[in-house]
Amino acid sequence: MFGIERVEKLLNHADICGDDLIAESYQILPEGIGVIEAPRYHLDAAVKTGNFSAAAWSASMVDLSGAAITVTIPAASAANIGTEIRLMQTVAGTADLVLSPASGNIEGAATLTIAGISAAPRLSVLLVSCGVGTGSPGWKVV
Repeated sequence: MFGIERVEKLLNHADICGDDLIAESYQILPEGIGVIEAPRYHLDAAVKTGNFSAAAWSASMVDLSGAAITVTIPAASAANIGTEIRLMQTVAGTADLVLSPASGNIEGAATLTIAGISAAPRLSVLLVSCGVGTGSPGWKVV
């Protein structure tokens, strides 16, 4: 009950829902304006010590203290432009992290190899799909 009362109080607060913030419209438009959400990642809690496939909108932790790890990522496509994948090195090591799309490119090449880091701060990689087509790098490291 407290939660409902708190929501009511917030909705009646002049700084949040005042007349100067609400634009009345008498026509229905096909596009909307308003809230932009932050990406929602699925955190894979298991630290990866071997090859694996990363899903779109996932965050995975890797241990690069042993052998190289190959991460297969989804193919970049027109349907997943803007999709992100996050990879974080959680255990110090200099083994390679090899990024390999199921098809297509990453940074314009078939694979991308990044060396692990032996001391803090460790490796953190953000991949963004740029789609496919002439001149597209496929996946881009940001």
